[in-house]
Amino acid sequence: MHWNYRIVKGVSKESGKEFFVIKEVDYDALGGIASISEDSVYPLGDTLNDLQRDFKLMQRAFKKKMIDEQNVEYGLPEEGY
Repeated sequence: MHWNYRIVKGVSKESGKEFFVIKEVDYDALGGIASISEDSVYPLGDTLNDLQRDFKLMQRAFKKKMIDEQNVEYGLPEEGY
């Protein structure tokens, strides 16, 4: 299974306003979305180098297609996941 960070658009249940977060996305063997983390994520590392590496992985999310959390098509292969 493969995973990466992606920008996810959500809508607040309280206000109805859109918001954007970074989440972890897991893919199935064919490249379809298998799951999306429930909570947003933040850079984390045991060392400064680990933190920097994680931050760089998150920056890649801005170059990928945004995921609309209300219209996720699980299991359909995505190009360039």
